[in-house]
Amino acid sequence: MQLQESSQQMSIGSLMRQNLELLPQGSSKSPTKKAYKYPYMDSEAINTTIQNAKKFAEAYNKAQDEKSSGIQKINRELRLALKSDPHTTEQKVLFQEYKQQEKISGLEPMAYNQKVLEFNRAHGTHYFMRTYKKLKSEIAVTFAHLVFFYAAQIRSNNARKLNAGVTTAGTLPRLLTNSENIKRYKVEGVPQCPFQNDAILNHVHNLVEAGILIKYKSHGRNMGFSVAFNPEILEVKDQNFTKLQNANSQLVVKFKTGKPTYSDCNTRTGENDNENKGDAVGSPQIRNVTQKSVTTSATGNNYRVTKSEENPEPKASADTENLIKNSPEVEKKQEQVSPGREKNVPIHFSEELENRIQNTWTLSQELSQNVHVHHVPPMEKLEWEARNGILSQPVFSELIFQEFMKVISRLKRENQSAAGAFYRGFEELADKKLKNFSGRYYDKKTMLAEFKKWLWMVDHAERWGKKRDWQFLYINDYLDTQRRDAKEVGFWYLEKQFKANEKKKETRKKNRLEKQQKHQARKKKIKLDRVDKFGYRSVKPGTNEKSLSDYEKARAAVRKYLYGKIPFEELHRYCRHNLNKTIVDGLKNLIDAEAANLNKYNA
Repeated sequence: MQLQESSQQMSIGSLMRQNLELLPQGSSKSPTKKAYKYPYMDSEAINTTIQNAKKFAEAYNKAQDEKSSGIQKINRELRLALKSDPHTTEQKVLFQEYKQQEKISGLEPMAYNQKVLEFNRAHGTHYFMRTYKKLKSEIAVTFAHLVFFYAAQIRSNNARKLNAGVTTAGTLPRLLTNSENIKRYKVEGVPQCPFQNDAILNHVHNLVEAGILIKYKSHGRNMGFSVAFNPEILEVKDQNFTKLQNANSQLVVKFKTGKPTYSDCNTRTGENDNENKGDAVGSPQIRNVTQKSVTTSATGNNYRVTKSEENPEPKASADTENLIKNSPEVEKKQEQVSPGREKNVPIHFSEELENRIQNTWTLSQELSQNVHVHHVPPMEKLEWEARNGILSQPVFSELIFQEFMKVISRLKRENQSAAGAFYRGFEELADKKLKNFSGRYYDKKTMLAEFKKWLWMVDHAERWGKKRDWQFLYINDYLDTQRRDAKEVGFWYLEKQFKANEKKKETRKKNRLEKQQKHQARKKKIKLDRVDKFGYRSVKPGTNEKSLSDYEKARAAVRKYLYGKIPFEELHRYCRHNLNKTIVDGLKNLIDAEAANLNKYNA
């Protein structure tokens, strides 16, 4: 027996050696990806890609028809048998229970047909076999939207790298998106995708099964999926930007990445001491805090950048340095330095605001413990920073995110979210807010305006929740940017309420202005009527404190007469020519009244 077992092992080993010898050399090496200096897709490349996919789909559909030809013949016979012997209600119920027990709905056609054939033989039924799927709407509609979305992602990826000073050379990124983004994506000249989210995802799976899309990977809930295009189908052009991408003077930008959205090089401004998520080009390097801060003129942002040590800048000669120092332009620049940027003068607000920024994970733990539920943001300092501050846009956006999370933490003070939920909320804000599609940050005034809008939305949500005794979602789900419907009860749906409130405020302001204009016109008309009637300006008492009424002017003139400063003729002439006629008619009564007042005061 031992000899037989050893002989069997020797025979198996010899067969394995023979199979290994027949393998082609170099089969263990993975195929190399094509590298591009500046990849892009124009209308010609997009149309070529779509046409290649249609040709590939035609060949795939023909192969599916050949595989389904025998199954279609069996279905014809089953259809004829079903006409003569229809299914009873009991058989239909049994088949539905059988499908649920055996879970055959998601099986491939061969396995599904085998299960159905066994059921037909056991119960005398005539249920149809399943044919192989063909591509229809997947190529006609969904694939075109995927190509347009991928072209926009490549363009955004290039713009992000150029703004950050990173080289665009490298391999093509994977398409990173989700069904909701494909459904909402709009391109000029292309109709919007008419399918629902589940249908779009099924189309993507069918394209992967056909081989038009490859390397499908799901990233979980709210993270979408990533997929690559078949290189035989995808048409991408390349362009060499030697002036923009000089390897000798290339600046390498290092910043941490967060949750992926449209491209694979999104920025992440929050720090994490326990995990390093890589830099812009994907290499796991730890950020060096001692690097110099250099301002990039392309974006206007202050990034921490380092120049290549292998190619240092050439030093100028002594004569050149003297000429530069003694030039009048340098003297003017030295005179124009603002006092706020001198070394001896402290920058109070900017430095204080920068010191308020905490580590993201530490702040998340504090928020989960209700430390900041009574937080009040420093609005005056933030407004000053937006106008005159020196903080960079990424730093200011991180400050805005932390101030906002401190304020919104009061919504769940009784049942607070966990620290991990707050950390995911920070990632969602850093990936989707205070920047445009290409990753370029908003200016600081726009960031502050967005922050004020968010504060109003938090107050509105708090009032709404108190009236209904509502329990809000966990903070990462509540701040999910995909929750924009009223039924999903997300935070960003309140932007519609904010816009409606702004419209109401504008309407109220407009109505107040119209009422003021009507009131001013009415007052002006009354004054003009008085001038036409009496021939002088008569101001109604109490409408203008600086103007005296006719009665007060007459009393002043009568007091001068009683004190002996003017004669009666001058008093009468003044009242007749300057004051109302009723004053002249009652002048005698006015003199008696003023005389009585004088006697009373003198007594």
